[in-house]
Amino acid sequence: MTIRRVPIPKPVYAERHRTVVSVRGLAGGIVALALVLMFACVAVVPIGFALGTHDGGLGPWFAVAAFGAAGALGMAWVVRQWRRPVPTTVVSDIGVLGDAAAGWFNDIRWDQLRRHPSGAVDVWVANSSRSEETLQWLHFFTAERPTSRPTERKLRLLVPQTLGCLWYGNAFALRRALLLQLATRAEPPLRFDATLFVQMGLHPQHWTPMPWPRRVFALLTLAPVAALFAAFFLQLDALPSVWWSVGILVVGMLASALIAVAVFSVLYPQFSGDPYVFDPPN
Repeated sequence: MTIRRVPIPKPVYAERHRTVVSVRGLAGGIVALALVLMFACVAVVPIGFALGTHDGGLGPWFAVAAFGAAGALGMAWVVRQWRRPVPTTVVSDIGVLGDAAAGWFNDIRWDQLRRHPSGAVDVWVANSSRSEETLQWLHFFTAERPTSRPTERKLRLLVPQTLGCLWYGNAFALRRALLLQLATRAEPPLRFDATLFVQMGLHPQHWTPMPWPRRVFALLTLAPVAALFAAFFLQLDALPSVWWSVGILVVGMLASALIAVAVFSVLYPQFSGDPYVFDPPN
Protein backbone atom coordinates (compact mmCIF):
# COMPACT_ATOMS: atom_id res chain seq x y z
CA MET A 1 0.00 0.00 0.00
CA THR A 2 1.28 3.43 -0.96
CA ILE A 3 0.86 6.63 1.01
CA ARG A 4 -0.63 9.80 -0.42
CA ARG A 5 1.45 12.66 0.98
CA VAL A 6 -0.30 16.04 0.95
CA PRO A 7 1.22 19.35 2.12
CA ILE A 8 -0.96 21.37 4.46
CA PRO A 9 -1.67 24.90 3.16
CA LYS A 10 0.49 27.46 4.96
CA PRO A 11 -2.43 29.51 6.43
CA VAL A 12 -4.02 26.31 7.75
CA TYR A 13 -0.73 25.03 9.18
CA ALA A 14 -0.34 28.28 11.13
CA GLU A 15 -3.68 27.62 12.86
CA ARG A 16 -2.41 24.56 14.70
CA HIS A 17 -1.69 26.77 17.74
CA ARG A 18 -5.22 28.15 17.74
CA THR A 19 -7.65 27.18 20.51
CA VAL A 20 -11.23 26.44 19.43
CA VAL A 21 -13.98 26.40 22.06
CA SER A 22 -17.39 24.94 21.35
CA VAL A 23 -20.32 27.29 20.78
CA ARG A 24 -23.95 26.43 21.43
CA GLY A 25 -25.87 26.00 18.17
CA LEU A 26 -29.41 26.89 17.12
CA ALA A 27 -30.48 23.33 16.38
CA GLY A 28 -31.24 22.51 20.01
CA GLY A 29 -33.33 25.65 20.40
CA ILE A 30 -35.37 24.89 17.28
CA VAL A 31 -36.04 21.32 18.40
CA ALA A 32 -36.88 22.47 21.94
CA LEU A 33 -39.35 25.05 20.59
CA ALA A 34 -40.97 22.44 18.36
CA LEU A 35 -41.34 20.08 21.33
CA VAL A 36 -42.83 22.81 23.50
CA LEU A 37 -45.41 23.55 20.78
CA MET A 38 -46.18 19.84 20.44
CA PHE A 39 -46.77 19.41 24.18
CA ALA A 40 -48.84 22.61 24.20
CA CYS A 41 -51.05 21.05 21.53
CA VAL A 42 -51.33 17.89 23.63
CA ALA A 43 -52.52 20.02 26.55
CA VAL A 44 -54.91 22.33 24.66
CA VAL A 45 -56.41 20.41 21.71
CA PRO A 46 -58.46 17.94 23.87
CA ILE A 47 -60.34 20.93 25.33
CA GLY A 48 -61.85 21.61 21.91
CA PHE A 49 -62.97 17.99 21.57
CA ALA A 50 -64.52 18.07 25.07
CA LEU A 51 -66.41 21.28 24.33
CA GLY A 52 -67.64 19.82 21.06
CA THR A 53 -69.25 16.74 22.63
CA HIS A 54 -71.85 18.60 24.80
CA ASP A 55 -73.00 15.36 26.41
CA GLY A 56 -72.68 16.64 29.98
CA GLY A 57 -70.54 13.69 31.07
CA LEU A 58 -67.31 13.91 33.05
CA GLY A 59 -65.39 11.48 30.84
CA PRO A 60 -64.17 14.03 28.31
CA TRP A 61 -63.05 16.36 31.10
CA PHE A 62 -61.05 13.60 32.76
CA ALA A 63 -59.31 13.16 29.41
CA VAL A 64 -58.74 16.93 29.24
CA ALA A 65 -57.17 16.86 32.70
CA ALA A 66 -54.94 13.89 31.83
CA PHE A 67 -53.76 15.37 28.53
CA GLY A 68 -53.31 18.78 30.13
CA ALA A 69 -51.11 17.32 32.86
CA ALA A 70 -49.09 15.33 30.31
CA GLY A 71 -48.62 18.42 28.15
CA ALA A 72 -47.59 20.59 31.11
CA LEU A 73 -45.12 17.98 32.34
CA GLY A 74 -43.70 17.61 28.83
CA MET A 75 -43.20 21.36 28.45
CA ALA A 76 -41.56 21.55 31.89
CA TRP A 77 -39.18 18.71 30.95
CA VAL A 78 -38.20 20.41 27.68
CA VAL A 79 -37.55 23.73 29.41
CA ARG A 80 -35.49 22.00 32.08
CA GLN A 81 -33.40 20.19 29.48
CA TRP A 82 -32.88 23.42 27.54
CA ARG A 83 -31.68 25.25 30.67
CA ARG A 84 -29.08 22.60 31.50
CA PRO A 85 -25.49 23.74 30.86
CA VAL A 86 -24.18 22.60 27.49
CA PRO A 87 -21.00 20.47 27.71
CA THR A 88 -17.95 22.42 26.59
CA THR A 89 -15.37 21.02 24.20
CA VAL A 90 -11.96 22.67 23.86
CA VAL A 91 -9.48 21.78 21.12
CA SER A 92 -6.07 23.37 21.73
CA ASP A 93 -2.44 22.74 20.79
CA ILE A 94 -2.07 20.75 24.03
CA GLY A 95 -5.01 18.40 23.69
CA VAL A 96 -8.77 18.06 23.57
CA LEU A 97 -10.88 18.46 26.70
CA GLY A 98 -14.59 18.16 27.40
CA ASP A 99 -17.17 15.62 28.48
CA ALA A 100 -19.01 15.93 25.16
CA ALA A 101 -15.92 15.14 23.10
CA ALA A 102 -14.12 12.60 25.25
CA GLY A 103 -14.57 8.93 24.56
CA TRP A 104 -13.29 6.48 27.17
CA PHE A 105 -11.14 9.08 28.91
CA ASN A 106 -11.66 12.68 29.98
CA ASP A 107 -8.84 14.25 27.99
CA ILE A 108 -6.41 13.53 25.18
CA ARG A 109 -2.91 14.99 24.88
CA TRP A 110 -1.31 15.32 21.48
CA ASP A 111 2.18 14.47 22.75
CA GLN A 112 0.89 10.95 23.42
CA LEU A 113 -0.21 10.26 19.84
CA ARG A 114 1.15 7.01 18.39
CA ARG A 115 0.78 5.00 15.20
CA HIS A 116 -1.39 1.91 14.99
CA PRO A 117 0.86 -0.93 16.20
CA SER A 118 -0.31 -3.34 13.48
CA GLY A 119 -2.77 -1.59 11.15
CA ALA A 120 -2.43 0.20 7.82
CA VAL A 121 -4.11 3.40 9.04
CA ASP A 122 -3.82 5.28 12.32
CA VAL A 123 -6.93 7.50 12.23
CA TRP A 124 -10.33 6.33 11.02
CA VAL A 125 -14.06 6.68 11.68
CA ALA A 126 -16.26 3.74 12.61
CA ASN A 127 -19.57 3.04 14.29
CA SER A 128 -19.33 1.60 17.77
CA SER A 129 -21.47 1.45 20.88
CA ARG A 130 -21.01 2.85 24.35
CA SER A 131 -23.62 3.00 27.10
CA GLU A 132 -26.28 1.75 24.68
CA GLU A 133 -25.42 4.51 22.19
CA THR A 134 -24.40 3.72 18.63
CA LEU A 135 -22.49 6.66 17.22
CA GLN A 136 -19.67 7.46 14.88
CA TRP A 137 -16.38 7.63 16.71
CA LEU A 138 -12.97 8.83 15.60
CA HIS A 139 -10.38 6.14 16.37
CA PHE A 140 -6.65 6.62 16.93
CA PHE A 141 -3.91 5.49 19.33
CA THR A 142 -2.05 7.07 22.24
CA ALA A 143 0.58 5.96 24.76
CA GLU A 144 1.84 7.71 27.89
CA ARG A 145 5.45 6.80 27.11
CA PRO A 146 7.21 5.98 23.83
CA THR A 147 8.02 2.51 25.15
CA SER A 148 4.41 1.77 26.22
CA ARG A 149 2.07 -0.23 24.04
CA PRO A 150 -0.35 2.14 22.24
CA THR A 151 -3.96 2.15 23.43
CA GLU A 152 -6.87 2.69 21.06
CA ARG A 153 -8.86 5.82 21.83
CA LYS A 154 -12.40 6.63 20.73
CA LEU A 155 -13.43 10.23 20.33
CA ARG A 156 -17.07 11.03 19.76
CA LEU A 157 -17.47 13.38 16.82
CA LEU A 158 -18.12 16.47 18.88
CA VAL A 159 -21.85 15.94 19.35
CA PRO A 160 -23.09 16.97 22.83
CA GLN A 161 -26.15 14.65 22.63
CA THR A 162 -28.24 16.92 24.85
CA LEU A 163 -31.57 18.52 23.98
CA GLY A 164 -30.21 21.99 24.66
CA CYS A 165 -27.52 21.54 22.00
CA LEU A 166 -27.96 18.71 19.53
CA TRP A 167 -24.75 19.77 17.81
CA TYR A 168 -22.39 22.67 18.23
CA GLY A 169 -22.78 25.82 16.21
CA ASN A 170 -19.08 25.64 15.26
CA ALA A 171 -18.93 21.86 14.80
CA PHE A 172 -16.92 22.11 11.57
CA ALA A 173 -14.33 24.39 13.18
CA LEU A 174 -13.95 21.89 16.03
CA ARG A 175 -13.57 18.92 13.66
CA ARG A 176 -11.08 20.84 11.53
CA ALA A 177 -9.01 21.83 14.57
CA LEU A 178 -9.08 18.24 15.82
CA LEU A 179 -7.88 16.78 12.51
CA LEU A 180 -5.23 19.50 12.15
CA GLN A 181 -3.75 18.53 15.51
CA LEU A 182 -3.79 14.84 14.61
CA ALA A 183 -2.13 15.63 11.26
CA THR A 184 0.70 17.79 12.67
CA ARG A 185 1.51 16.65 16.21
CA ALA A 186 2.62 13.04 15.83
CA GLU A 187 6.07 11.81 14.85
CA PRO A 188 6.12 9.83 12.62
CA PRO A 189 3.01 11.45 11.11
CA LEU A 190 -0.27 9.58 11.38
CA ARG A 191 -1.87 7.85 8.40
CA PHE A 192 -5.49 8.92 7.78
CA ASP A 193 -8.13 6.66 6.26
CA ALA A 194 -9.27 8.31 3.01
CA THR A 195 -12.99 7.83 3.71
CA LEU A 196 -12.64 9.72 6.99
CA PHE A 197 -12.68 13.04 5.15
CA VAL A 198 -16.03 12.22 3.54
CA GLN A 199 -17.56 11.46 6.92
CA MET A 200 -15.99 14.52 8.55
CA GLY A 201 -16.94 16.82 5.65
CA LEU A 202 -13.39 18.18 5.23
CA HIS A 203 -11.41 18.56 1.99
CA PRO A 204 -7.97 16.94 2.58
CA GLN A 205 -6.10 19.26 0.19
CA HIS A 206 -7.68 22.61 1.04
CA TRP A 207 -9.05 21.97 4.55
CA THR A 208 -12.34 23.62 3.60
CA PRO A 209 -15.92 22.34 4.10
CA MET A 210 -16.75 19.47 1.77
CA PRO A 211 -20.36 18.33 2.29
CA TRP A 212 -21.21 17.02 -1.19
CA PRO A 213 -19.31 13.68 -1.27
CA ARG A 214 -21.13 12.62 1.90
CA ARG A 215 -24.47 13.66 0.39
CA VAL A 216 -23.72 11.85 -2.85
CA PHE A 217 -22.79 8.67 -0.98
CA ALA A 218 -26.00 8.85 1.08
CA LEU A 219 -28.02 9.33 -2.12
CA LEU A 220 -26.26 6.42 -3.85
CA THR A 221 -26.97 4.23 -0.84
CA LEU A 222 -30.52 5.22 0.05
CA ALA A 223 -32.06 5.69 -3.40
CA PRO A 224 -31.55 2.07 -4.57
CA VAL A 225 -32.75 0.75 -1.21
CA ALA A 226 -35.89 2.90 -1.40
CA ALA A 227 -36.52 1.69 -4.96
CA LEU A 228 -35.96 -1.91 -3.84
CA PHE A 229 -38.52 -1.64 -1.02
CA ALA A 230 -41.02 0.10 -3.31
CA ALA A 231 -40.71 -2.64 -5.94
CA PHE A 232 -40.85 -5.32 -3.22
CA PHE A 233 -44.16 -4.13 -1.79
CA LEU A 234 -45.68 -3.52 -5.22
CA GLN A 235 -44.85 -7.09 -6.26
CA LEU A 236 -45.48 -8.69 -2.85
CA ASP A 237 -48.29 -10.92 -4.13
CA ALA A 238 -46.13 -12.27 -6.94
CA LEU A 239 -43.37 -13.53 -4.61
CA PRO A 240 -43.44 -17.31 -4.01
CA SER A 241 -42.92 -17.34 -0.21
CA VAL A 242 -41.82 -15.40 2.85
CA TRP A 243 -38.31 -16.89 2.75
CA TRP A 244 -37.91 -15.88 -0.88
CA SER A 245 -39.02 -12.37 0.06
CA VAL A 246 -36.47 -12.09 2.86
CA GLY A 247 -33.72 -13.49 0.64
CA ILE A 248 -34.51 -11.08 -2.18
CA LEU A 249 -34.45 -8.13 0.23
CA VAL A 250 -31.13 -9.14 1.81
CA VAL A 251 -29.43 -9.82 -1.53
CA GLY A 252 -30.85 -6.63 -3.00
CA MET A 253 -29.63 -4.49 -0.11
CA LEU A 254 -26.15 -6.02 -0.24
CA ALA A 255 -26.00 -5.49 -4.00
CA SER A 256 -27.17 -1.89 -3.58
CA ALA A 257 -24.44 -1.24 -1.01
CA LEU A 258 -21.73 -2.76 -3.21
CA ILE A 259 -22.91 -0.82 -6.26
CA ALA A 260 -23.01 2.40 -4.22
CA VAL A 261 -19.42 1.90 -3.04
CA ALA A 262 -18.25 1.09 -6.58
CA VAL A 263 -19.96 4.12 -8.14
CA PHE A 264 -18.68 6.39 -5.37
CA SER A 265 -15.13 5.12 -5.91
CA VAL A 266 -15.39 6.03 -9.60
CA LEU A 267 -16.83 9.47 -8.88
CA TYR A 268 -14.41 10.27 -6.03
CA PRO A 269 -11.24 8.16 -6.38
CA GLN A 270 -9.39 10.44 -3.94
CA PHE A 271 -11.58 9.19 -1.08
CA SER A 272 -10.93 5.48 -1.43
CA GLY A 273 -7.85 3.34 -1.29
CA ASP A 274 -4.51 4.56 0.02
CA PRO A 275 -4.30 6.57 3.25
CA TYR A 276 -3.22 10.19 3.56
CA VAL A 277 -0.19 11.56 5.40
CA PHE A 278 0.16 15.32 5.83
CA ASP A 279 3.43 17.25 5.49
CA PRO A 280 4.28 20.82 6.52
CA PRO A 281 3.83 23.50 3.83
CA ASN A 282 6.29 23.51 0.94
